[in-house]
Amino acid sequence: MVFLRTIVLIFLTFLKISMQATDDGIPPVLTVNIADVELNEKEDARTKLGAPVVTCEDADGDPIRAYIESILPTSGCGLKCLQLEPMGNPTQFKLMFQPVDGFGATSLYTLTIACTDDMEPVVEKTMSVTIVSNTAPVFKKNSPPKDSVNTNGQKTSHDTNEDLYEVKTNDVDGDPVFYSMATNPITSLLEIEYTTGQIKAAQDLRLLCEQLVVASVSARDAYNPAVGTFTVDINIKNNNVRPSITNLDTTITVDENVWAIGDDPSALADKRVLTMNVVDGKLDDFTYNQLSLTAEGMESYYMDGDKLKTRIALNYEREDQRSVKLYFTVNDGYCQSETYFLNVDVNDVPEEPVLTHYDMLIEVYEGEINVPNNVFVLDEDLDEVHTFSKSGGDDEFDIDPNNGNILSVGSLTLKKNTKFSNYEVKMRVTDKHGLVSAKYTAKIRVYDANTNRPYFTHQTRPLRLSALDCTPPGAKLGQFGTLQSSLAVVVVVVVVVVVNGSSSSSSSSSSSIW
Repeated sequence: MVFLRTIVLIFLTFLKISMQATDDGIPPVLTVNIADVELNEKEDARTKLGAPVVTCEDADGDPIRAYIESILPTSGCGLKCLQLEPMGNPTQFKLMFQPVDGFGATSLYTLTIACTDDMEPVVEKTMSVTIVSNTAPVFKKNSPPKDSVNTNGQKTSHDTNEDLYEVKTNDVDGDPVFYSMATNPITSLLEIEYTTGQIKAAQDLRLLCEQLVVASVSARDAYNPAVGTFTVDINIKNNNVRPSITNLDTTITVDENVWAIGDDPSALADKRVLTMNVVDGKLDDFTYNQLSLTAEGMESYYMDGDKLKTRIALNYEREDQRSVKLYFTVNDGYCQSETYFLNVDVNDVPEEPVLTHYDMLIEVYEGEINVPNNVFVLDEDLDEVHTFSKSGGDDEFDIDPNNGNILSVGSLTLKKNTKFSNYEVKMRVTDKHGLVSAKYTAKIRVYDANTNRPYFTHQTRPLRLSALDCTPPGAKLGQFGTLQSSLAVVVVVVVVVVVNGSSSSSSSSSSSIW
């Protein structure tokens, strides 16, 4: 055991002497190769900022290491985003950036770099990391940015891949640039390549019905708002011309289609309302498009070629049909016109009133007669005033002009022994426009009213009748005379009364309506 301790002591003594032999008092040499490196404020990936940024060498060949001693300001991301890492050569070190939120809040970082062989004093030097603001792209053309180009308006769909114009930009950061474009007038027939800035025809240019399209181009990189705009005037030569409807916009008035009560209104459809007057530079084969904001507009009218016609009969009394607004466009196969409007107002046409009646006999009693006529008036016109009048028939009757009632001329009395009499009255109605209905004949039956009481004709002297007790029943005792003006049955009752052994009789009479 004593021997083992002696060996260990000798080994430690030898190790100490050996180590002291390498401690020559010469510190390592630290060289900062890049005193200032730049870092993009929008950097979002692990990035090598320089290699080698520092070199740490030891004259004795002792193992060395380099590291970041401190970073100022301390309020930045510090050692969380900046690290010094060794390279393949153990004396060379690279500076690496690790993305951390908010690192761009500080514009300059000062790094203290340390180099040591862990024997001699540490050697320190400083370097800086400058945060560089990312720059937006700029257009390479004129200032203000504007240019123009000519193209043929008769290019077909086979030419759509041809570039019309290329917008060029410069980005000092080398960031990819992305393009967007707006046109005036708005069209989908031109487009710009998103990544190249090349303006192309997206479709057949014969569909582009403009002489000039102004393209406004904006450019942006991944870090900055869009810049621009760069304006390109695209002149379309030999372009197709939009057709135009020269007799629109306007308002027209058309008469309603008058039909008789009971007729089919559709029989009066297909009436021409307006013929479109279309002007086009080259073509004459047109397609019309009609639109209305109300259902009544589409229900009432339709296009037949270049003619606007009624789909159904027009009726002023329909308030929703009285005035409608229609919109029209016309297309020549390539170009569509602007949108035109047409107001169509329906004019009220006075229509004849119609007398409608129940087929029935009017039955009344004689006397002062005033009875309804069993008719009513149909009139399509609104706010009408109707006047009734007699147009023929028996003289005993007339017509009330206000309501059409049948009136007797004075008190009507039937002839004697007449149960009833038949009469006819012809009438018609006139509206405020002077239009007259067809005649209507009312049939009237007047009955005897039986208002006259019968009376005896022998009232100047008493009439006495006598009979014996042996007078047989039913024997005629005498004759009464009666008179009446109404048709009636007179009943005479004879009562035989026995008085003092003899018989006598009395009589009474009554009448009834036959």
